[in-house]
Amino acid sequence: MNPSHDKKNNQTLQLNCWFCLGNKEIEKNLIVYVGKEVYIALAKGNLTPYHVIIIPFAHLTSLIQLPESVLEEINKIKVYLIKIFKTLNLRCAFYERNFKTPHFQIHCLQVPSKKYIEIKDIFLTKAKENNINLNQIPPYTHICQIISPKSKYFYVEFDDGEKLFANIEDNDFPINFGREVFCHRDLLNQPEKADWKSVILPKDEEREMVRDLREMFAQAEI
Repeated sequence: MNPSHDKKNNQTLQLNCWFCLGNKEIEKNLIVYVGKEVYIALAKGNLTPYHVIIIPFAHLTSLIQLPESVLEEINKIKVYLIKIFKTLNLRCAFYERNFKTPHFQIHCLQVPSKKYIEIKDIFLTKAKENNINLNQIPPYTHICQIISPKSKYFYVEFDDGEKLFANIEDNDFPINFGREVFCHRDLLNQPEKADWKSVILPKDEEREMVRDLREMFAQAEI
């Protein structure tokens, strides 16, 4: 697939949004896969070589706004990523922050398989430190069943199906909460990289990582 190809859809596109494919300033060099209604890009200031974000073409802000067809495609992408990372002896989790972000996006981050068991506990510990009420979602419950369309929230889903959710009720929620968890000394041990703006890679390094990721998705059937 051609990652620079702009897909048309019947949703409103915001030409000043950095994540809308209709924006001429979008960094298309970071795009690794273009699907039917969703694309995947290397995260700016990525924490790992496989740190990607899943983004719908449509300018929507939260999971609850996504059409069923977009949700289905995102879920297929998740299944593919979980499968491919396990072959690399990596485990992953997906998180979304519907707060101070203009366009819906899901981060996918990975840790060595032997450290996977630590992720949930570190999320809960960091949440407690930040006075965040992060709770487990009951099995087989979809996030759309527990939030309203205007809710601000943080949501994380582990590759074994467990999910944690927090309502965001004020403006003190730490923007980099998800990154801070993965940067923890017991996971990626990169506390200095909690702010993505401080670790943006040179263009040549980004291009090399994107090239490898495109190869990963070249034969993907999603």
